[in-house]
Amino acid sequence: MKKLLGKLATGRAIGLMIGHRELVLSQVAFTPIGPLEMGRRTEPIEGDTIDVVIPRILAPVLESEAWKNAPIAIGLPVLSVFFSTRPIKSINLDAAPQILLHEVLRSSNLVIDDMDVDMIKSQPGKLPVASIIATRKKYLAPILHGLEKCGVRPSQVEPAPFALLRAAIRRHRTDRGTKSSLRIFLGAESGLAMLTAQDQPLAWRYFEMLEGEEATAVVSSVRSLRTLSRYYGVDTPPDLVWVHGRPELLHLDDTPQWRETHLRMQRFDGPGFNAADTAFGLAMGCHAEAKGLNLARSMRPRDSLLRLLPLGQIGLLVVTMAMATVFLQSGQDELKRNLYAVQTALINHKWMKNHSVADLEKEKASQTIRAKAIQQYLGTRIFWTDCLREISTPLPSTMTVSTVSGHCKLGDTKRDMTNDRLLALNMHAPITGNGVVPAEIDTYLAAMRSSQVIRKALPQIKLSALRWGTNGRTYRPFVAFTVTCQAETKKKPKAKVGKS
Repeated sequence: MKKLLGKLATGRAIGLMIGHRELVLSQVAFTPIGPLEMGRRTEPIEGDTIDVVIPRILAPVLESEAWKNAPIAIGLPVLSVFFSTRPIKSINLDAAPQILLHEVLRSSNLVIDDMDVDMIKSQPGKLPVASIIATRKKYLAPILHGLEKCGVRPSQVEPAPFALLRAAIRRHRTDRGTKSSLRIFLGAESGLAMLTAQDQPLAWRYFEMLEGEEATAVVSSVRSLRTLSRYYGVDTPPDLVWVHGRPELLHLDDTPQWRETHLRMQRFDGPGFNAADTAFGLAMGCHAEAKGLNLARSMRPRDSLLRLLPLGQIGLLVVTMAMATVFLQSGQDELKRNLYAVQTALINHKWMKNHSVADLEKEKASQTIRAKAIQQYLGTRIFWTDCLREISTPLPSTMTVSTVSGHCKLGDTKRDMTNDRLLALNMHAPITGNGVVPAEIDTYLAAMRSSQVIRKALPQIKLSALRWGTNGRTYRPFVAFTVTCQAETKKKPKAKVGKS
């Protein structure tokens, strides 16, 4: 699966983390489902110089046809880079990075020309701030010389914490609306605390972690950054702490030291404070859409037109347009079917062509009045034929109807007289030898009460005049009874009482 996604990659990048003891290289492919690490290499330094170790770890990767033109990002250790964020005064809004660095360091012995400097401006709060990174050219020279031996130039040179933050945001995005937050990266023996605003680093603190005292070290770094946060342009100190790495430390937020801070903590397994996760984040920084500080900005190779194109956004727009086209096409087909149905119906009404719209509207109004009159007429009538059919259908073969009588009181047409309608059935049913009333009577009454026609016209169904007798010819006992179906009685409105 990884090889298949690698073939579908829209771009590739290499991240190289320069450590004090070893170099770690990560090969990352930008696939449709996101960045995917395709390979990882580690090379110990073992007393050699950096310009000798870099070709050993990088040359085998560049021999591959797919990776020979991949951009390379270099990560520098925390203790080898100077990083600071300071508010910008109004007179220094357009100042060069070297001038701001000199003001921050305030050292007469420091030669700014001997340092590589980069700066980025942001505004996390009310005041604009400038984030500055710098390192000595003497430290960076052997790294560049090692890359030159391989015939490549760096696309990105940045501190390791920036790459860790990028990898952390990729896995666990900051909640929308969060102005500032603290991210803690834990390693085997040390950790890194970073203050961020709008996913941009403002300050970091490197700290050692002794076994059993991890919680104390974390709390100390958190308190330090929260106290100094206003000096980095943050209006309100963050109250949320994201802790990455060292998943075996389960109870960092359940210690007395942490409870005293009254802060919220969210724990994640990674990325941790290690070279492997840092190298992965470095490679992600080579993406065309990535922005941030870069000490090799002037040495960065010119991006090809293909890399500058936002292929992900283009693909999303193409898919969206295809779905919209399919949706509109289905709607058009539905309209065509409706149009054909209307045209077919108009064939049977050719006489409409000879009438104007006003005549048709007049005819429509006339038919509406007629339909309303018929509906009003039928609403106050009972269909006796339908009622008799519903009465005779469930009638058992052993029961007989002797007489059927209907009653309807006629009155003023302006008043509803439906409550004066009644249908009476005189019926006979044979009695068995035990003298019990036949069960067919109850079954028959239940069938009548369940009829929708009778319930609508004559809903009040009652059994009355129950009496026993004997047939004069057969001398068989029978029971005679009357079933009355009557319309629902409507309550008369109360007469208004006049005021005395």
